[in-house]
Amino acid sequence: MDRTVVLITGCSSGIGLHLALRLASDPSRRFKVYATLRDLRAQGPLREAAQSRGCPPGSLEMLQLDVRDADSVAAARARVTEGRVDVLVCNAGRGLLGPLEVQEAGAVGSVLDVNVAGTVRTLQAFLPDMKRRRSGRVLVTGSMGGLMGAWNGAGPAGGVGPGDSARGYSGLRAPPKASSPLEGLPFNAVYCASKFAIEGLCESLAVLLPPFGVHVSLIECGPVRTAFQEKLEGGPGGALDGADAETRDLFSRYQRHLERIFHEAAQDPEEVTEVFLAALRAPRPALRYFSTERFLPLPHNPSVTHASSSWLSAGLGSMAVFRSGLLVLTTPLASLAPRLAPILTSAARLVNHTLYVHLQPGMSLGGPAQPQSSLVQATFEVLDFITHLYAGADVHRHLDVRVLLTNIGAKSAFLPHLPSSVQNLAHPPEVVLTDFQTLDGSQYNPVKQQLERYATSCYSCCPQLASVLLYPDYGPGELSVESLDVPLPSTIRPASPVARSPKQPVRGYHRGAVGGTFDRLHNAHKVLLSVACILAQEQLVVGVADKDLLKSKLLPELLQPYTERVEHLSEFLVDIKPSLTFDITPLLDPYGPAGSNPSLEFLVVSEETYRGGMAVNRFRLENGLEELALYQIQVLKDPNHTDNEEDKVSSSTFRQRMLGKLLRPPYKRPELPTQLYVIGLTGISGSGKSSVAQRLKGLGAFVIDSDHLGHRAYAPGGPAYQPVVEAFGADILHKDGIINRKVLGSRVFGNKKQLKILTDIVWPIIAKLAREEMNQAVAEGKHVCVIDAALLLEAGWQNMVHEVWTVVIPETEAIRRIVERDGLSEAAAQSRLQSQMSGQQLVDQSHVVLSTLWEPHVTQCQVEKAWALLQKRISQTP
Repeated sequence: MDRTVVLITGCSSGIGLHLALRLASDPSRRFKVYATLRDLRAQGPLREAAQSRGCPPGSLEMLQLDVRDADSVAAARARVTEGRVDVLVCNAGRGLLGPLEVQEAGAVGSVLDVNVAGTVRTLQAFLPDMKRRRSGRVLVTGSMGGLMGAWNGAGPAGGVGPGDSARGYSGLRAPPKASSPLEGLPFNAVYCASKFAIEGLCESLAVLLPPFGVHVSLIECGPVRTAFQEKLEGGPGGALDGADAETRDLFSRYQRHLERIFHEAAQDPEEVTEVFLAALRAPRPALRYFSTERFLPLPHNPSVTHASSSWLSAGLGSMAVFRSGLLVLTTPLASLAPRLAPILTSAARLVNHTLYVHLQPGMSLGGPAQPQSSLVQATFEVLDFITHLYAGADVHRHLDVRVLLTNIGAKSAFLPHLPSSVQNLAHPPEVVLTDFQTLDGSQYNPVKQQLERYATSCYSCCPQLASVLLYPDYGPGELSVESLDVPLPSTIRPASPVARSPKQPVRGYHRGAVGGTFDRLHNAHKVLLSVACILAQEQLVVGVADKDLLKSKLLPELLQPYTERVEHLSEFLVDIKPSLTFDITPLLDPYGPAGSNPSLEFLVVSEETYRGGMAVNRFRLENGLEELALYQIQVLKDPNHTDNEEDKVSSSTFRQRMLGKLLRPPYKRPELPTQLYVIGLTGISGSGKSSVAQRLKGLGAFVIDSDHLGHRAYAPGGPAYQPVVEAFGADILHKDGIINRKVLGSRVFGNKKQLKILTDIVWPIIAKLAREEMNQAVAEGKHVCVIDAALLLEAGWQNMVHEVWTVVIPETEAIRRIVERDGLSEAAAQSRLQSQMSGQQLVDQSHVVLSTLWEPHVTQCQVEKAWALLQKRISQTP
């Protein structure tokens, strides 16, 4: 079967390079790829990556093609040996960033020449043959910058991500609305102009070419982690001296936010290439495919508009990414609960970090009077709704959701009061959102103004606050209010004799307590803390597990330090209810302050810790104290857990998911061979380190066994033999002259001075041998080298690796393995471990952590995950 011939422009880096590699290395071997570059001297990264990926011979060929030169395009076409191109990918492009008035004419002309005229030249060269053969695909790399403000109709839009089916929008633009908001990308005038032109070019061709069997698709990309930003025409901003001071200041602010957006939300090129593949494989390709839904142009989501000046505070304007937002919910709770998932999904498209939620059910923003915040009676229905909200928010892992409780009051003899001043928030909202809807489904300005005034009267917000009325997609048909009035499932269980019904007001208490580990504060923690904050009217004591209580935790080495956990906890608590006094204290025993503080009245526990709460009450009774009212919270289920993970939302699952991931930036080691990436693999005795090394070897790594190098060094004639014998005497030798390592070990064990003499001799020699082995790895064409060394960090060998990988295991399991493997007593095994760095000390200096605690297939999955992420890092290393 003939292979599909693909020609791609702009393959020196970025999307073009990754797409060429993806197609050339496709397991089906159905593609012949011509990767074109303006300058063939830049082909090194592509050629090296192709070798690393194992692209089959004949699957990838590199051609010179400069889209600015029609003769160069024609010459590249003539060098396609198959005589045809089935898929043409117009990817070459240039950017230009900065105030328009300072852009030099040459830079402006260059961008338009490459992005617009260059695409036209390429199409002119290859379209005639496609039309003649009545077969062909054209994929054009578009940009969200070419759509900002261009689509003002609420037409459908599709997004394609890895694993999604191909979806797109094949219709043309609807006529603009008269009241369209301004939605341009500031400081991108020329670049956006060029991409607007490409949109028009492709729309025109999309009408003409299908009768010829040729289909055109635009792949609309948001921010992508490539070298594109570094290759901006004229540099980032051009000659800013020609701009006025105010514009320079605005541009500086825009650049800072742009850097943050690329850091937090940019896609990897591999992810974008999958969208190209979806378009290529679609039997009836759409005109537009979007690489991400997070940066869809606002008119694609009719629920979204914002003030034209909002980019001054939010940065990217129409790209609609705000770091923090406030969601004001006005629908009655019973009707709101079934609508919550689409509302949160809409909000998550606009806010990428902190989303505050303010409950004000029944409030109208459409009346003549400005609404004011009013007290919401805390009932069990309210508590159940808060639990439901946090459970639903768990699918949006990038969001830190915080339900604000200032206006929610429990029933008590002491009347709660609303604050008379504006409440400060740790992350002042940049946008205020609401589920309130106008009858005509528009972004009605008076309503938005009331929303903004309401938000700023309650909370500290950014000066240039944007506002959005959400109109989420609730699926087929609108949900009727009548059909939604169904009680939420009960999630809060008070101990008898406290009453429990949805409309039953929740009793308020002066003081109460709650406890937990609170590692990587998650939504299940937030439910526990929120219920406690609603019950408490004056003071909440929060016990945070530390020291001995952490020993039984899964992967304790990955727990956040106590101070870090307290810092995150404190910020959350002060945000949601600043009127409370919080006493955050270390929890060092099972009872904590709840067992001894006579002023406490209630204790909030989870299903799992309910027995512990009962034990606290027995302890209090034994010591002459009154029992605490217990409030039991149902655990939040995690529908995405894997076989070896808990089925609930938990910190231990989060720690498991950290295994194999990069925890800190790799070391830069310019002194190491440039072709080689070196991993230092370590772990306590019995951790399974050597088995991980063998798994990495099976994936293609060159493994250096430091124990083997040590044996070489100690052997007669070895580089360490004579110095060791001279230092410790001939009585450490066997009769055959070999060093008796057991006798040598007895000399140095427990004697720091003697041990230092030995290590000062041996460690530098092993390091030298390891470097020789690295050269051998390069000679064998290996790209990853793993140094397997139990004493990697003690020996200081981290200075010759890019990353330290540590294998961890509970000490009890390590002792069991040592006893079983080496025939030692438990005491001897424990003594061996105590002579080494602890797992925690190793992890504190590690880049990647793995564990062999589970079945072998789980370990294999971990190692493969770590290896895949490593390959991605290596491919992105300059």
